[in-house]
Order: sequence, then structure tokens, then C-alpha cells
Amino acid sequence: MSEDQDLEQFNLSLKKKKKKKLSKEEQQDDIKDIKIEEDQDYDYTFLLERLYTQLRINNPMIINHKKLVIPPPSVIALSSKKTLLANFKEIIRLINRNIDHVQSFFISELNTNCNIDSLSRLIIKGKYSQRQVESIFKKYIEEYVICDSCRKHHTILLKDQITRLYFLSCESCKSSKSIQPIKNGFYKL
Repeated sequence: MSEDQDLEQFNLSLKKKKKKKLSKEEQQDDIKDIKIEEDQDYDYTFLLERLYTQLRINNPMIINHKKLVIPPPSVIALSSKKTLLANFKEIIRLINRNIDHVQSFFISELNTNCNIDSLSRLIIKGKYSQRQVESIFKKYIEEYVICDSCRKHHTILLKDQITRLYFLSCESCKSSKSIQPIKNGFYKL
């Protein structure tokens, strides 16, 4: 039995490793870490939650990406010849674009005149449904907001003054691509 005890002590001594001095943040993260005991059974959701906790602690850039959620455009008919987009400013703020750029896209797509009022709402000349306005926003987001490489919305629209080209630069994957400028067609006032 003494040999068995010696072997156990030897095995235990191998398991002990020198601990590094951890910073206060790492110590707090270790405290938050969920300990698993060997003889207990755990359900799937508990283990999955533990896995995501460990991923967030060790690799913060992997998990911390939010999905782009845009409210549906609230379209109001002002008269038989004008349509008001009431939450235009809120949508522009969420997609992080210039109001003038999106307005010129609407002018080009609808082939009509659009104005911005004092409350940053878009007034469109003509009668349009919510479905039509929503499809134009989807098209704009696909062309001028979403990165083609990583499919994230963390992008910046830049215009090169020398070449007059627009570039879509992604902050997540650091890629950049040139995009077509908005071509304003002929429309009646």
C-alpha cells in the first residue's frame, strides 16, 4: 500500500502547476467562471452557456457582434400626391449614413423629387406604399451598408476626392471595396 500512496502523491504532484499572478480583471473573470465537478451530470443548455462565457472571456471579438435591426419605415400619406417617411432620421442613424446620400438614392430609385423637412423626415413627391419604401431601404442597405466579405454592417462610406470614387470600408474585417456612385436620373419637379 505504501507504493500506491507514493504513486498517488507522485500523480498529484505532477498535476500541480505554478500559478501566474493574475491581474484584478482576470481574477474577476476566473471567479465568474463556472466550475464543473466530475461526478455531476449537466444539461446541454448549462454547458452551452459555459462555453459561450469562456469564448467571451478569451476571445471578445468573436461573440460581440450585434445584428442590424431596423424598424419598419412608417409611411404616412400627406395628400394624394405626397408621402411622408416619419422615422427617416432614426433609420439613417441606425445605418450610420449621411442623410443627403440616402435622399439622393431615393430620388434615383423613385425617379421623383424628395425633400427633408425641419424634423429630418423625408417627404416624397408621389404616393408610395410601405412595401415600396421598405424595398428601397433594403436595396440601399445591401449596396451601401453591408460588407460583402463578412456580411456585417459596421462599415464607413468614404469618397476619394481625387478619383471621385466611393469606397465601402469595413471596420470588422478591415476590407475595402469601391462601389458605384448614385446616378441621378431625370425627374420632373
